[in-house]
Amino acid sequence: MKIITSAEARDILNKLDIRGVVDANDLYYYINNNKNVEYLCESDMLVIIYHDTNSDYVSVIPLSDCFSSDLLIETIKQAGKNLSVFIDTNTLRREFAEQLEVDLSPYVQYRKSRIDLAFTGKAEAVNFENIRLLNVSDKDNFEAMPYEKPEYRPPLSVLFDHFVTNDRGYVLGAFDGKDIVGFLSFDKIGDKTFDVDYVYTVPERRNCGFGRKLALTYRSFAVQKGYSAYWSYARNEASENTAKSCGFSLVRNIRIYTR
Repeated sequence: MKIITSAEARDILNKLDIRGVVDANDLYYYINNNKNVEYLCESDMLVIIYHDTNSDYVSVIPLSDCFSSDLLIETIKQAGKNLSVFIDTNTLRREFAEQLEVDLSPYVQYRKSRIDLAFTGKAEAVNFENIRLLNVSDKDNFEAMPYEKPEYRPPLSVLFDHFVTNDRGYVLGAFDGKDIVGFLSFDKIGDKTFDVDYVYTVPERRNCGFGRKLALTYRSFAVQKGYSAYWSYARNEASENTAKSCGFSLVRNIRIYTR
């Protein structure tokens, strides 16, 4: 495959519009932090290889409904021993995607999938009495919320300070009386896109409509600002269903392989 510059890779991703926004944001991070990255391209795919200290990460962005699996396999064979490969299969022909799985099996093993959704259309403004943006005065109330913290997530205090205190994003809070019973955190990626960081509702208030109200308010906020609303890495079926019920559509289906 042809070696290209980061600027050329960025131009390709920008032409993909909403489908390329996450990879473009990652690329921006690589450039600004002087990471060891290679950019390879053919007419039918862009490949971004990030070389970390002990691992390689290969992102495959199709530019057509199929591409040369042989060229991808050669790239995988030349990568390091500890390898993760991310392939967006959303725009690939089904028959090709199925055959690609077979072709890759001697070199990498499928681990899991993740999906990204987005809303890019028009939407009326919504205003729910029990949903609003949090401010610094909500810190104690937010941290008092019962929280089943996943291992990979920061404590509520760290999340609040990052997004609200340090003004690096936004947190929508769902209220039951004076108590915060859920939240949706989001920030800006790219020039005109917001992306969901995390959505959470306390167990006792799930299936009560709080998640959907948070999603609709997030969508409305983005549209009113002239932004697209992205919903990356829907971690479970409930998150995916909430997004879809609010008009978000699938934009990427990432299959992850490792060795």
